[in-house]
Amino acid sequence: MKDVASVLPNIGHGVRQGKSSSRRHSLGELIYNAFRKCNQRVVTALCKAKDKISDIAYEANKLNQATSGTVHEAKEKVKDKAWETVQEGQDVKERVKESIDKANEAATTIEDTAKTMGDDIVTNTSKQVENVQEKAMEDTVQAANKVKTSTNKFLDGLKYMTSMEALNTVMGIANLLGLATTYGMSV
Repeated sequence: MKDVASVLPNIGHGVRQGKSSSRRHSLGELIYNAFRKCNQRVVTALCKAKDKISDIAYEANKLNQATSGTVHEAKEKVKDKAWETVQEGQDVKERVKESIDKANEAATTIEDTAKTMGDDIVTNTSKQVENVQEKAMEDTVQAANKVKTSTNKFLDGLKYMTSMEALNTVMGIANLLGLATTYGMSV
């Protein structure tokens, strides 16, 4: 920009012609004066533009540095977060594997327990069936003995009643009953 400011005032040096003594200005002087005024304004505008561009470039550079730092930080944060996510994924994977292992162990334990319980139930049931059969046999034997005893008593009673001694007693009671009935009717 300094090159432009140093070149612009020299442009139009050779244009100045004419007499300086006349009141009337020549066309060359008028152009030279107009060019010089424009030249000064252009140089001022260019210097201001240069300053503004420098300020903008400085601000852009500052923003770029801040942004690059922010981008770098964001990149690191994303990288860290991705690493944490991978670690969490591995942790979850390990926990799922542990859960599956525990579930398999529990299923095996339940299966073993079920087999053991089934065997125990079969054993207990067969023992109970044997006990019930033994008790039924004992009850049957006792009932048979009671029936036998009752039958023997009945037969003994029947034998006694059919014996002469029992008949005499029964006939004596029948005779007394008949006599009492006859006496009662006659009275």
